[in-house]
Amino acid sequence: MSAAPRETTFATVRCGDTHWQIRSDLQQELLDAHGLRRREWEQQQRVEVIKTGAHREVIRLDTAAGRFYIKHYKVAGIKPFLQNVIRPAKAVLEQRMAARVRALGIPTFETVAWAETRSGGFVWDNYLVTREIPGTQPLDGFLRTQFAAMPTADASLFRRRLAVELGRFTGKLHDAGIVHRDFHAGNILIRDQPAAPVQLWLIDLHCAHIQKSLGLEAAQQNLAMLHQFFATRSTRADRYRFFRAYCAQRGLSGSVNSMARDVQACCSRRAQRHWRRKDRKWRQGTRHLVKLRVGSQRGRGLTVLGRDVVRDICAQPEHIFAAATAWYKQSTKRRVAAVAVPTIPQYPRLFWKSLKLRGILPLLSQWLGRSSVRRAWENGHALLRRDIATPKPLLFVESAQGFDVRQYLLTESIPDSATLFDWHHDHLVRLPQRQRREIVRRLTVALAGQLRWLHTCGFEHRDLKSKNILVSQNDNDDRTWLLDLEAIRRWPRVPRDRMLQNLTRLNVSSTFLSEIQLSDRLRFLRNYLGSRYFLEWKSTWQKIEARTGRKIDKNRTNGRPLS
Repeated sequence: MSAAPRETTFATVRCGDTHWQIRSDLQQELLDAHGLRRREWEQQQRVEVIKTGAHREVIRLDTAAGRFYIKHYKVAGIKPFLQNVIRPAKAVLEQRMAARVRALGIPTFETVAWAETRSGGFVWDNYLVTREIPGTQPLDGFLRTQFAAMPTADASLFRRRLAVELGRFTGKLHDAGIVHRDFHAGNILIRDQPAAPVQLWLIDLHCAHIQKSLGLEAAQQNLAMLHQFFATRSTRADRYRFFRAYCAQRGLSGSVNSMARDVQACCSRRAQRHWRRKDRKWRQGTRHLVKLRVGSQRGRGLTVLGRDVVRDICAQPEHIFAAATAWYKQSTKRRVAAVAVPTIPQYPRLFWKSLKLRGILPLLSQWLGRSSVRRAWENGHALLRRDIATPKPLLFVESAQGFDVRQYLLTESIPDSATLFDWHHDHLVRLPQRQRREIVRRLTVALAGQLRWLHTCGFEHRDLKSKNILVSQNDNDDRTWLLDLEAIRRWPRVPRDRMLQNLTRLNVSSTFLSEIQLSDRLRFLRNYLGSRYFLEWKSTWQKIEARTGRKIDKNRTNGRPLS
């Protein structure tokens, strides 16, 4: 007869003002008389910082007892302080919720320790230590890396398995009454092993709560959050499989197609409202960005860069060009260079863009907060929020002396990428014919989907051309990124005339790409129009062709080169 498993025991330990609840068998491994053994771990290079910011830090620790994640919730303002007054600290909330979620049979992490720092009768910083779930990674990262590198046949089989398993997992959550207020792909862990079913875990549970029953109406907000990431990464068939598995798990009756359409429409509306609210907060300023004014310069940068780094760049923006490793544009008005900034080691290669303008209109637009770099900054983060790929804007600076206006923008560099124009002429044309055609077909479908989602989200790109589109130089990677974001314009709903202008501009640009054939243009239009294709393809095709001819004739008459 086998022995019963020994129950896990927790010890209460006080280290100064910090009160710990920790597994007895890990106390010596994690704590000393002063608290966490972080200085010792750093000296032994056993710590990796995963996330850092003013309000939270997450580190990964390797020990003889395994790998652990340590969350440090900081009280960096009046809001988190008051939250700790009126309710338990985040670490305690997450520990309690993890225990309840595990009791309901939902896979989640194991908590091994938590702590609160108490002083003056108040709770300040608090900590949560969890054990790593072996072989897992966040679902969003998995889909961006490993899934993107899968062969087409394997990727097709995997997306079917994932749609079904994710539908069951979400249905199980909602059936148990679990509502996660930050339910996105980054808060779901995945383990995918050969010859084994896909396994999923729920994490970041301080944003979760449990209610007695959860109807479809109440579940739609959770589904809307999940929809944001998968909107451009899923097909109608994927969504059908997801909802069929979701309904089967919850025992919901009725037409799956009808339910999927209703939920998707509701999800889209909620997602759009959520994104617009996030956009407004971003314009006003959030804890994720730093706002500074240094003399006549003012700017904003991401918090992860560090306040001192943002201040130094704002004070002397021209000095960044001294670190240029390559120049891409040098004129009296515009300069673009690849730079390596030693104070930003997390980004080995960056792009630094400068605009030099003169006149009352640039000065007025800058004063009103509508300068070119400010628009590019806000548009870039708005697109990323909607999962539209573009290089992340990291920092911008505005300067004005009299009527002379200078503006600067710092963005990340996408590794192993090139503009569509350069990639076509320098790489694609050198490949074998069959490989060229396969790559063009895949890229056409990917670009059409991205442009359709751009317009669905209420954005248009007024200068959509091959030199403003980045593509990966990896032949198995179909991702594309949009550039020149000051040309992005927002609409409550993009007018059809503006959609046609964008498609025409791209079509004019594609005339310089010899590998783009009529069949590729038709394939692009089919994937762009989606379910409207059979009703609208001919009229859309004819209008684009007519506009393309007029655009070419106009440029020739005015002596302007096409690009």
